[in-house]
Amino acid sequence: MLNTDLGSKQASIKGGASTITDNNLAANRALISNASGKVAVSAVTAAELGYLDGVTGNVQMQLNKLSGKIAAKHVTLTYSTNTVLRGYVHFEGRVTEAFACVEQNSGTPTAQVTSIVVQPGYGGTASRVEIYANGTGFVSGHVLDIFCMAFISV
Repeated sequence: MLNTDLGSKQASIKGGASTITDNNLAANRALISNASGKVAVSAVTAAELGYLDGVTGNVQMQLNKLSGKIAAKHVTLTYSTNTVLRGYVHFEGRVTEAFACVEQNSGTPTAQVTSIVVQPGYGGTASRVEIYANGTGFVSGHVLDIFCMAFISV
């Protein structure tokens, strides 16, 4: 019976697994079937695949849902007479958190954002983000470009 079983076995591995019989595969890579239907190594690493652990739905759809909750705007602050510059940005919806940074800050004058005040519900459904910055080297008329990003609750 053993001779019958051995006699009926394939002489070599055929089919999809035939590409992996002689050499080891690259370590820590996901396996795929290539255009010929053979087992192949993916460019995706085990670590990258691990990032998907616990995902319960389509990742792109989840990201698309977030895009309505994040908004970004630019605001220009113009220096007049004091060292503190203040400007406002309005966002539709209730802002829950905001971040701002100096977009252009080369040479003189130099500046940095010092504080941000979020006023949700300003003017009905909109929110106002008040941005304060200070710096050195400003003269009347200097302009400071600020980038502001806000998270808006739905």
